[in-house]
Amino acid sequence: DELEHWKNELEENKEAFDQLQMLWEKTANLPFEPDIEKALENVSARMKRSRKFPYLIVAQIAAVLVICIGTTIYFTTKKTVSKIVQYQTAQNETKTVVLEDGTNVTLNEKSTLTLPEHFDDSTRTVQFEGEAYFDVAKNPHKAFIIKAGESITRVLGTAFIVRSRKNERIISVSVHRGKVSFSRADKRVLLTVGKIGVLNKKTGTVIETINDDINDLSWQTKMLTFIATPLPKAIAQIASYYNVSILIENPELCTLTFTSQFTNQKLDAVLKTIELTTGHSFVKDGNMFVLK
Repeated sequence: DELEHWKNELEENKEAFDQLQMLWEKTANLPFEPDIEKALENVSARMKRSRKFPYLIVAQIAAVLVICIGTTIYFTTKKTVSKIVQYQTAQNETKTVVLEDGTNVTLNEKSTLTLPEHFDDSTRTVQFEGEAYFDVAKNPHKAFIIKAGESITRVLGTAFIVRSRKNERIISVSVHRGKVSFSRADKRVLLTVGKIGVLNKKTGTVIETINDDINDLSWQTKMLTFIATPLPKAIAQIASYYNVSILIENPELCTLTFTSQFTNQKLDAVLKTIELTTGHSFVKDGNMFVLK
């Protein structure tokens, strides 16, 4: 073997060969496999004509390995780099997108979902801000991970709502199907159906609580349901749904409950129902509706 003979001929030849071999072994796990044996045979064929110039041969071997390693890195990098895709909604806009794995995401208004065009081999990771309903396609071998603010939501296949807005004090996840891992740093809760995970941005605490809000998907279903709901709570949910300000001026009204259901109703119709139920009227004061 000419290469072996050359390697053992001089100590500096062996040192050079060992360094090049170590460099190549460090790239052994890369998926692209160039034909090194054939390349070295070509170099070896020249050795008989180059014995007076051992360092020239070292340079030739180095050139072969550098080209092969460089080609490997190029094709590996080219394969793994993926374009970034972003979905956004404006005010009063909702949008449903279907991701490449079959996951459905319905974005509420003023929300942003950022993700790679193609998920990698180990996880399905997205960045999110705003409010959205995730119906994640099941894949027991590849977790779906949502990074929202300082929180991380991790699932294999389930349905839940994530709410993370810059101007709000908390980040929350409410589960509608399956199980969800919700965490920040070393704080973690495992949520099941009917539970909410809440991260306090200021204190960093993560807690689990019961979801008693039957209208948490109203922005998607276009339906508001109230069953003996305290009037202040009903008013707050109506104000949030219609993006308006509503004030109860008469403190006695705060003790009342409200029962009704609205589907795709205009705000005027909803306010009229409240007036008929309470026996009190709304007065518009600038951009605010005041229940006298």
